[in-house]
Amino acid sequence: MGPLEYLKQQGYSLYSSAGQHIKTATTKPLQLGVIDRSAQQSDGNYKIVVRYPECTYAITVPRQIPDVISRDLAGNLYVIQRLVDSVKSGTPDVETIQHCRVIRYNFCGKETGRLDLPEDTFEIIGKDSTVGIRERILSEYGQPVVAHHSDVYTWKRTPDKYSILKWTWVDDTNVITGPDAPTNFSVMPSTTGLYLTWSASPCDPGCVTGYEVSRATTSGGMTTTVATVDKGVIKYNDTTATAGTTYYYKVRAVAGSEYSSYTIEVSGKR
Repeated sequence: MGPLEYLKQQGYSLYSSAGQHIKTATTKPLQLGVIDRSAQQSDGNYKIVVRYPECTYAITVPRQIPDVISRDLAGNLYVIQRLVDSVKSGTPDVETIQHCRVIRYNFCGKETGRLDLPEDTFEIIGKDSTVGIRERILSEYGQPVVAHHSDVYTWKRTPDKYSILKWTWVDDTNVITGPDAPTNFSVMPSTTGLYLTWSASPCDPGCVTGYEVSRATTSGGMTTTVATVDKGVIKYNDTTATAGTTYYYKVRAVAGSEYSSYTIEVSGKR
């Protein structure tokens, strides 16, 4: 029996810092990711790579090091950043107005949602002159957290009570969230059919699981999927093409149940 099979049978245990057993879960808990590298782009944003034991995310973020990175059970990645809106100076208090932003990315690194929480105010009410540290009081909202099922929660404080706020993501089905499309698509005759080649999607290696080849008998007509090849494969020989017939081909990248847009349509005749 391998180590993974053993863990599945025994369960996943949670222990306190003192070593006391708290609980055992039957499902694998979320694991922490590691920011592998960060590089600033020409637009001022940063491209960062976040590695988990079983997958890697390449995402674009507004700041080099996000405040918090987490993910849900569906594989979506979340970046939480605290943004300063304005600072009001006075004597003796200083008031800072800021808010938290939660950005949601899918497993291909595409941004699929952005949530700006209400403005949050910190009041500086004193300063310890011995260490030079100012004390701050959070006046309204707590640090947001993302639940394992993707909902975002935070607490709001009023003078007499606390309340829990919740946001649920609503996806736009018209937005393509799959991998980037392959490029440089070409078709030429071969000795046994029509030979198709393309350049890999920028998400391969990455979230791409394969490529889908489709063809039609008229330009812009209804297509039929003739083949699906594995990730890393950038060619296909269509031996089912009939001699003397012109075909119109398109290719798109596949990432699980997600798809890229198609390449440009290219025709070929055997």
